[in-house]
Amino acid sequence: MSLAPAPLGRVRREHILNPVTALAFYTSGNGRRCVLAGEDTDIEVYDVTSARLLGRLPVFRAQPIHGIAVPPPPPRRRDASATAATTSPRDPPRSILVWGGHSVTVIPGALVEAIVRDDPVRHEASVAAGNPLVEEAKAPDWILDGAISPFTGDEDRVVLLTAHNEVIEAHASGGRAAIAFGRVRSPSRPILYSGNLAWVAEGRVLVAAGTVFGEILVWKYRPGGSEPGEGEGEEPDSGCEVLFVFAGHEGSIFGVHISPEMTRTASGDAVRLLASCSDDRTIRVWDITEGGEGSRTYDQRISDARETGFGDGVGAVADDDSSARCLAVAMAHVSRIWHVEFPQDQRLFPYDDTIPIYSFGEDSTVQKWHLCFDTQQLQSPRPEGSARDYIKPTAKLVHQSTYSNHSGKHIWSRAIYSSKGEVLVATGGSDGKVALVQGSPAMPLPDKAATQPESPGTPSNTARITSFALADVSRACLPSHITEDTNPVQTGNGGDREATHADSESRPLYKGKNARESFQRYAFITERRILMVTNHGRLFLGTFNKEDEELELEWAELPLPEEISQTLLSYSVLGSSRAKPLAFVGTTAGDLYCYDDTAAPDGRLSLRPLTNVGGKVADIYCLSDPDRPNNKHLQDSSADISNGYSTEHSVELLVTVLGAPRAVIIRLDSRLSASQSEVTLEEDFRVTGVASYQGYLLLGSRTGAISIIGQDATGGYSPISTVKVKLGDAITSIIPLPTRSDQAPGYFLVTCRDGKYRIYELQTTHGIVELNILHEVTPRFVSLIEGAWFSDNGGGGKDLILCGFRGRNMVLWNETGRHEIASVDCGGAHRSFAYTRLSDYPEGFRFVYTKASQIHVFSQTDAPQKTLKPGGHGREVKAIGASPNGRYIATGAEDTAIRIWEYYYTSEEEEEDASSPSARRRGGFRCVAVLEKHSTGIQTLKWHGNEYLFSSAGNEEFYAWRINRIDSDVCPLGTVCEAVFPDRSEGGDLRIMDFDVERTTTITGYGSSHQGGNAAFCITMALSNSTLQSYNYTRRGGFSLRGRRSYTGACLTQLRHLGTVGRGGRGVLAAATDGHLAIYGNVTSPSDRNDETGEEFRDMSVTKLHQNSVKSLDMRKVESNGETTYLVVTGGDDNALGATHLRFNATEARYEVRCKWTVRSAHAAAITGIAILRMINDDRDAIVVSTSNDQRVKTWKLAGWQSTGLRIALLDDRYSSVADSGDLEALDENRFVVAGAGMEIWSLP
Repeated sequence: MSLAPAPLGRVRREHILNPVTALAFYTSGNGRRCVLAGEDTDIEVYDVTSARLLGRLPVFRAQPIHGIAVPPPPPRRRDASATAATTSPRDPPRSILVWGGHSVTVIPGALVEAIVRDDPVRHEASVAAGNPLVEEAKAPDWILDGAISPFTGDEDRVVLLTAHNEVIEAHASGGRAAIAFGRVRSPSRPILYSGNLAWVAEGRVLVAAGTVFGEILVWKYRPGGSEPGEGEGEEPDSGCEVLFVFAGHEGSIFGVHISPEMTRTASGDAVRLLASCSDDRTIRVWDITEGGEGSRTYDQRISDARETGFGDGVGAVADDDSSARCLAVAMAHVSRIWHVEFPQDQRLFPYDDTIPIYSFGEDSTVQKWHLCFDTQQLQSPRPEGSARDYIKPTAKLVHQSTYSNHSGKHIWSRAIYSSKGEVLVATGGSDGKVALVQGSPAMPLPDKAATQPESPGTPSNTARITSFALADVSRACLPSHITEDTNPVQTGNGGDREATHADSESRPLYKGKNARESFQRYAFITERRILMVTNHGRLFLGTFNKEDEELELEWAELPLPEEISQTLLSYSVLGSSRAKPLAFVGTTAGDLYCYDDTAAPDGRLSLRPLTNVGGKVADIYCLSDPDRPNNKHLQDSSADISNGYSTEHSVELLVTVLGAPRAVIIRLDSRLSASQSEVTLEEDFRVTGVASYQGYLLLGSRTGAISIIGQDATGGYSPISTVKVKLGDAITSIIPLPTRSDQAPGYFLVTCRDGKYRIYELQTTHGIVELNILHEVTPRFVSLIEGAWFSDNGGGGKDLILCGFRGRNMVLWNETGRHEIASVDCGGAHRSFAYTRLSDYPEGFRFVYTKASQIHVFSQTDAPQKTLKPGGHGREVKAIGASPNGRYIATGAEDTAIRIWEYYYTSEEEEEDASSPSARRRGGFRCVAVLEKHSTGIQTLKWHGNEYLFSSAGNEEFYAWRINRIDSDVCPLGTVCEAVFPDRSEGGDLRIMDFDVERTTTITGYGSSHQGGNAAFCITMALSNSTLQSYNYTRRGGFSLRGRRSYTGACLTQLRHLGTVGRGGRGVLAAATDGHLAIYGNVTSPSDRNDETGEEFRDMSVTKLHQNSVKSLDMRKVESNGETTYLVVTGGDDNALGATHLRFNATEARYEVRCKWTVRSAHAAAITGIAILRMINDDRDAIVVSTSNDQRVKTWKLAGWQSTGLRIALLDDRYSSVADSGDLEALDENRFVVAGAGMEIWSLP
């Protein structure tokens, strides 16, 4: 074997999805607000308003970006006579500072401005090729923070804070995109985990440093000249003054942030605060306002002691200072807190006694806090003299809200934009997602509410909530001559909340109304009209203000005859229609009444009788819904929709009868004349969800069963087929799924209170109607799902919106975008409620519910959260599987989730198009399914055909997933867990390290042909106890053991099937932690023994290849001239690449190793992924790709592998952005995917 070099640069990265490690807000010269996101070595520019990627700018060559600093507006000056001018807020910054590790650079503002303005970018060819346009410099130490001077005429001055508490002066050449380092200054050199720099004046920088040992150093620094080289030869602590040393945290300091200077208008005093967060899960706020001149100068002895974090004389000084200066402490996240930050435009006024603070944690959440001061103390002037002598203000940290926009662990980056009360918080996580939270300004809090958090559903300026007591509603409906109010409109305060029901004694009471009157049920007639009924049989109509700025409602009581009111006592059922502005009321006697909202302007606020259904009305469902696509009404009636409502054609209702196996279909024509048809139900079938399609009714039951109802010869309806599903909980809604064409099959989405939603396909074959399940998902956001709808996403498609309950909260969730829209603390699901979507707003939502004997109304037009960039796994990816057609990629991670991605890539002709945009070319990449059934980290994923996906994990978890193509953009891929591996060991704690699957019967293409269960598989597993187990699997028969074999004490890590040997069994190739390859002739002899007899060892052989564990393996079968051979490539923990030529000896019916080779030090770390990309030159040569923990991707050519003179050439060696790589998988002969802490797709032309 020989190793020969070759020309490099052939492999190209097509797509990347990595942790977002840096964020910054950027406002262009034309006022366009953007977010700069550091993803690996590049900066991506996103428009805040449209959430569109504007462009990508390469920065470093092989270093992830850790920080981006856009110069802020100059600090507000206390001295009004200061002559320093400030830059216009409309002017773009001259330079943007970027750093990562030891690497530092400045980006000319013109480059970013050109991307934002969609102007041609200079050096477009370099940008498209991914080559940086800026000059990268290397600092002498790891950089924690950086800042550019915001002052006019001083924009080229840069300061950098290192991990050893040193400030490096630098000079930026904005026009040339270069940076030059100057002097280094530090008062002491402890090891830091966090730091923050703030320019507080032209010649002064404030430094906050959090140490490994739980202490915080605050010191100020006076920069020298602006030119590089000035100040050389001075002492390291020249120009440094230590102000404070704080102790109090019980762990390492992970985040510190300096507030802007805030002024108390009563005294004119300035206040500056410091927030810190730690490994101890606490947030602390410190007063770092400077006192008398020189009062905080510490001697050299204390500074020296602080370099290690230990010392006898330091504790007393620090503790005394800490107790005096610590204003508030709060326990925060459920795990470590990485960052804490103040909005930068915060000003403290007498009537604004709260300061917002945001924290960002390992638990992937953002938490908003209010630092609430004692107002009287804030208005008192600060005493003169030393800072130690003043009285510490009384303050407390009050939790306001929690935002959970990321999956898995870690928010690695954040940025806050604040201006004139508007607050935007951007977060970047380990899942690669960039999320945006719209915060609310710090408003004055009433005294009683000062310690009460915001409602979780009201962080946004577009979300409002109000409440009304029944007395409020009753008084609003009284004539004006009876009440003092001349306008019966209740505004956001909800009226007099102290009022009791006794206040309504002036209204007449009906006989028999002995129970206390309360709200009973609600129904939305339109988005702005709601009908409410009480247990005393009174009906109220609520109308929302059109502007909806203050969430105002106007109430009116519907006048009812005495006989109708009596029938509504204690029991009534409400329903409504989205096809027409109608509401329906059902009674115990079976009467059905209608309220027509179109008659309301004429003053006819009353009910009209429709029909009697012959029994107590249980529920009312509308079958005529304009939002339901592909929905032909029963008896071929159709809806002509105008302004959201049908104006001419019929409305169809299904009314169920309590305690009877029957229901009634009622049709209302344009004059509201009713006709009805009988529906026969199965015994004990309680209807809870309804849909219609092509003349069929689909009914969901309280037990989770679905019944298909068809029309019989008599004109009535009776069951045709029933899908018995043992769900144990009620189906809440059945909704037709939007499809790509009218010829698509009938798909239905079904939601259920078991917390799952499912997609079924309705098929009619030779007169036989079937309902087949295609998709089943358990979203983690809720414990039960109440309903769903489809909303326009602004890009021409639709998003699936789910609503349901999680504990006490009603939650609205965008399942397509996988983000929370709203969360309302309503007390839980066991109450009366109603909700409706707002059609003019894609994520608009209105929710009415009863809580504490009051009606509460929540309304939101836009979600407080927005996704700028979709993410993926929140933990390291350990397994990849690609479908045979290369279109779908399955990834499994330590977060226990499996994600299936759909990948499109551009053709060669498109990539060579000179008109391509300046941003780096990438293929289309989107997540189409998330499987969340495993309880431990995923170990292995493998497809078989395009119809089955198999997965393994710890605790002997092994699942078989059936994959179904769905002709819908909302959910293009369906997944159903078809089987769970049952043959677990006694302890059930083994890990299935690897497995292989081979089909014994053939099915081609996607579809429902597999529903018959005719697919059979041979599955062989390698367990962590050195055992091989082989099974036959069919959908109907499940798993049946074929055989069990064992290895030595080493753990098996890799497994592949070989061809059939001898007695019909399949040979197996395995690799182990001892560096050996093991070949088994078959695994078909069932045995419960853990040891191998001499007879059983006769068809097993081993060969040594690596020095220790085999971490990765791939194999390619080649048949030539009647001979079967295998090329096996392996990657080891010894950093070596191995190649083995395996041959099947037909004469002796066994496999034998003909040759083997290894490339020592093929990588600088363990090779965790390897794949044979393609065979060339009549299969004599092979192209192999490998990845390693050294973050390199290498391409190899194995020439003449079937001979003894193998030649291995390194074709390419490229930096990989994926840290802790877990796997590598070939998509086709030209493309492969690498995954670990992130993912990237590479192409080899």
